[in-house]
Amino acid sequence: MDLGLKDKVAIVTGAGRHIGRQIALTLAEEGAKVVVNDYFEGRANSVAEEIKAAGGEAMGVKADVTNADEVKEMVKKVVEKYGRVDILVNNAGIMPLDPGHSPGGLKTFAQIDRKGWDDSFDVCMYGVMNCTRAVIEGMISQNYGKILNIMSDAGRMGEPRLVAYSAAKAGHAPCLPYRQRAG
Repeated sequence: MDLGLKDKVAIVTGAGRHIGRQIALTLAEEGAKVVVNDYFEGRANSVAEEIKAAGGEAMGVKADVTNADEVKEMVKKVVEKYGRVDILVNNAGIMPLDPGHSPGGLKTFAQIDRKGWDDSFDVCMYGVMNCTRAVIEGMISQNYGKILNIMSDAGRMGEPRLVAYSAAKAGHAPCLPYRQRAG
């Protein structure tokens, strides 16, 4: 399949495993230069190496999408290496069993604490905002850019033991039809 992505520069957040990994691999197969972002450096670098081993071009970048300064630094590295960002895939989502994060997503609504809600909204909502804000001006000035927000069926239909994650991912829905034009 040819999606017209040859030499496009794509950042995929949360690309160290699962859906993000597959998105990164698919973009690379289509000829894009892929920036594999993950909270864990080893995961980001592992997927970037997998892409390179298959003949693609990639770089792994550790950045916490909830930290606007880390996101800006990531985008700065990408622009220094590739000159621009053409595609942003906001895929990162909290994985309840990741080290360092609250397992709040595994609790029912009655059991979940504020930290569980905050963790999910920080990654799924504010992470999207931080990443989008970091690339949007460049995309507007180059008069080209694609931003994809990965929602999740959990956000569309809800999951009883992923209540905070489901609510945070559902927050992407209003963003889908919006388009901003330069000028």
